[in-house]
Amino acid sequence: MTGVLSHPVKADVPAPSPSGVPTAARRRGPTPVLFVTHDIDEAVYLSDRVVVLSQGPPVVVEDLPVELDRPRDQIATKQTALFGELRENVYSLVMASQRRTSLSGDPH
Repeated sequence: MTGVLSHPVKADVPAPSPSGVPTAARRRGPTPVLFVTHDIDEAVYLSDRVVVLSQGPPVVVEDLPVELDRPRDQIATKQTALFGELRENVYSLVMASQRRTSLSGDPH
């Protein structure tokens, strides 16, 4: 099963647990989930890998493994050097992709 989460989230969707994974999903075991987000911190914190896409037409710019320990803590995890490095790497890739798009004259 693959779920797609696109923002904004509906109000009737249960809030994630502090670990970022709904309790019912943890009980069932590993289930692949695809999160679609524009929030870099969220992508790095919740993911085992982050796939950075270019602006339209979408092309995979980079597929980055996220090797942060689990369970993850909202504060402690985001204060680690590895989280900061991953966040900076994703941000740099996004910005470089935007610069390439604007230089090519592509309106997307």
